[in-house]
Amino acid sequence: MAPADRKFASTILRSERAQELLLKAVHDALWDWDLGKNEIQWNEGLSKIFGHSNPERTTTAEWGRDQIHPEDRERVQATVRSVLKSKAENWLCEYRFRRADGTYANVLDRAYVYWSSDGRMIRVLGAMVDLTPQKQAEGKVLERDHQLQQAQQVAKMGSWEMDLFSGVFHLSDELCRIFELPPGTPVDTETRMRLIHREDLPRVMDAAKTAISTGTKYQIDYRIRVPSGEKHIHARGEPVVSPNGEILKYVGIGQDITDRMQAEKAARENEEQIRQLQKMDAIGRLAGGIAHDYNNMLAAIRLNCELVMEEVTAEGRENVEQILGIVERGVSLTRQLLLFSRKQPQSKRKLNLNQSIQHFEKMLLRLVGDSIEIKTECDPKLSPIEADAGLMDQVLLNLVANAKDAMPDGGTISIRTNNFLMTGEWTPDPTQNLAPGPYVQLSIQDTGTGMTPEVQSKIFEPFFTTKPLGQGTGLGLSTLYGILKDHGGGINVYSEVGRGSVFKLFFPALKDSEPTSSSETLPSLSGKQTCVLLVEDEEDLRKSAEGILTKLNFRVLSAVDGHEAIRIFNEQPDKIQIMVTDLTMPGMSGMALAKTIREQSRNLPVVFISGYTENIDALNQELGNGNSHFLTKPFSGRMLVQTIQELLKE
Repeated sequence: MAPADRKFASTILRSERAQELLLKAVHDALWDWDLGKNEIQWNEGLSKIFGHSNPERTTTAEWGRDQIHPEDRERVQATVRSVLKSKAENWLCEYRFRRADGTYANVLDRAYVYWSSDGRMIRVLGAMVDLTPQKQAEGKVLERDHQLQQAQQVAKMGSWEMDLFSGVFHLSDELCRIFELPPGTPVDTETRMRLIHREDLPRVMDAAKTAISTGTKYQIDYRIRVPSGEKHIHARGEPVVSPNGEILKYVGIGQDITDRMQAEKAARENEEQIRQLQKMDAIGRLAGGIAHDYNNMLAAIRLNCELVMEEVTAEGRENVEQILGIVERGVSLTRQLLLFSRKQPQSKRKLNLNQSIQHFEKMLLRLVGDSIEIKTECDPKLSPIEADAGLMDQVLLNLVANAKDAMPDGGTISIRTNNFLMTGEWTPDPTQNLAPGPYVQLSIQDTGTGMTPEVQSKIFEPFFTTKPLGQGTGLGLSTLYGILKDHGGGINVYSEVGRGSVFKLFFPALKDSEPTSSSETLPSLSGKQTCVLLVEDEEDLRKSAEGILTKLNFRVLSAVDGHEAIRIFNEQPDKIQIMVTDLTMPGMSGMALAKTIREQSRNLPVVFISGYTENIDALNQELGNGNSHFLTKPFSGRMLVQTIQELLKE
């Protein structure tokens, strides 16, 4: 044995007693591996900590290796090989060690390695610490952290901490996710300025500065801009103060409240819609309250103008036409309000749009004035549609009036009609769901100022107008859209700023019907002594209608209300061929009157007239029973006579 080895052995022998005492004193599992004997001597920790009963407290190296968890064994042996290769004096490894009951403990094993002078490992002294309680505690902490993280994800809330010296924010993983930053990203002032919405940044900075300078809590809502879009954040913070009153840092939370803000916005919009509906209902009630009397007056004026039209000079005729133009404007306003409040009954029948345009052209020319030219281009073979003639007049009036307003310095309005075949490849607007098939297209184009995309997106909204206060109701185009929907039609709008606008309206063409010529003659307006029972409580209108009918060779029996009408009918039931009655009258409604008289004369034709009715459904049901027509006030004498003749022909 070399002198150095003999000295080492002597030192070992002298310290064996001390080692034995040390092995008993500590609470860890200490071990001493003698490589020459291939024995490992353990202290009492082997049995106390791991339950291995070994009176000799001596094992082989192979036994110790076998107690290592199979999944950890190769890793532990690799660390031993590394020590052998590097001749290191210290070894450290964490692994799982099997207890006597078969379970495994998490241990930290540390050792000091003795080397011989010729580089051989001769002895290793180690200490094994049971980490199981610590690992279990760490597991509970990790579980709590995981639960906290899940709770933060559910609440869309994360925590933050601000270093007062650097001004840097350290965010939790959830808050990093909300801000769409990689986990652990420190947020400095530059990053904050980039994230926070420009409009909100001064307010956020001022709130933080005030809180820090006064050492107080704060909370604030603001917006951030991230790759996915805009988010709304609710932030709260409070200072962490040392025992001597020094503010060490600020901590707080940040919560993504985007969903809540969107929900609140939707609720506000719903409330606005409800208010708008209430406003519409109030307007409808107000309009309905005055519409009956107002339309009676307009009808009387209109009919009286027609009575005197042929009896005045050319100059007087022009004055009468001006009066009729004013009447049409009044009719338009009343009709818009009634249509929008759904109090305007409809009377649809076969109609040629070319005739509506020709009939209404003079009125439109008076409306636009001398600085605007109206050009019409109507297809002579235009197919008929099923529509309310008065509402078609309303459509023309609304669009031409809008075109006029878009050309304050004058210009040209082009009105065109043509047959159009709708295919599945093209529709005016996908949201309108128009079925493929034959349609009639009405196009109205102007050379005016045009519209921006923002304005164009709102033109059909109720009460939206670009006109100055007091110069527009905002009902014209929304009313037009409602008329189109009621007629199964659609609309396409194209506009460019500075280049004008074009509105293309589509109405379903009547199937299995020959195209009608725009020049077809109107039926004879002679009454041929047809006996009409006229029931109207408004005296001026009753006298005007009686005058028109009498002039056109009708025999008229007039009644002021339902009770008088029944008395007249009972006196000469065989002579009365048709009844024209107002719907809304004191004492007895027009429908109640018709029901009473039809109990005696079942097939008596009835023309209901009104500018306003509370119960449209009941009226539609009555019209659906047949042998009845409806005429909207204020009507012209021509419309009244045509309606009577059509019903008698049926």
